[in-house]
Amino acid sequence: MITTDYGEVKKMQNVYILDTGCLCSLGDSMEKCWKNLGKDISTEIKYEFKVSLPPKLKRSSDRFSKLFIFTMNQILEKKKELIEKYPPEKIGTIFASEYGPIGTNLQFAREVMEKDPDICSPARFSNTVANACVGIACMSYGYTGV
Repeated sequence: MITTDYGEVKKMQNVYILDTGCLCSLGDSMEKCWKNLGKDISTEIKYEFKVSLPPKLKRSSDRFSKLFIFTMNQILEKKKELIEKYPPEKIGTIFASEYGPIGTNLQFAREVMEKDPDICSPARFSNTVANACVGIACMSYGYTGV
């Protein structure tokens, strides 16, 4: 059971995890990550990738968000037939990251410290939130969860 902001109690529906994805120095898929686990791998890998996003979302997204969307696209392609059986409003996303958008956070912090905080980029600020990438991806696909 869950309680909403309005005090309503609703019975939770069943939750199914359709797949998992991974993008890290070990690889750009779960298979590669498991295969490379325990190996001496460089942590300085700079992945080259392409994502398809509406222009407004693409402009306002940082690299971290685009990496998340790239990973999510891999899952969606692999599970396309299964996912198409569900309406977008029933599809949710679970996300975890050890550091989140650390590059964006450091860049924003430098802007605040070295410049006038009032002229810092609002787009960059919104991407400092750890789960901004999930919001961008879900807006792109129309996923709102349950």
